[in-house]
Amino acid sequence: MGDTELVCPHCNSQKFKVSTDKNRDEFKKLKGGNYWKPLITEKGDDNWVEDPNEGIAVQCKCGRHFFIYDFKASTPASSTTTMREGQSVAAFCPKCQAAFVGSDLTCPTCSQQY
Repeated sequence: MGDTELVCPHCNSQKFKVSTDKNRDEFKKLKGGNYWKPLITEKGDDNWVEDPNEGIAVQCKCGRHFFIYDFKASTPASSTTTMREGQSVAAFCPKCQAAFVGSDLTCPTCSQQY
């Protein structure tokens, strides 16, 4: 599919361009926003895989996070404000300087929600 353009589901203004490798049907890069991180997906008991092809968490310039999934060539990438079941993301809280892993993007140290 190549490139897909998406907008932030929170502010509906910031544009993102998702590029996929046309030969391998997998995530290649993201343009736009502050940063992105690959999601951590549960594959079984005590088996977690960090792979951007399972989805990525993105922080928009508006400060809110959302998730991009479905990088396969047969469908364009899609965005959502909720993380799929069995997934987490490793994050860093700039407010209290703590690193954490979670699915609701709430810092356990200071309770700041992103």
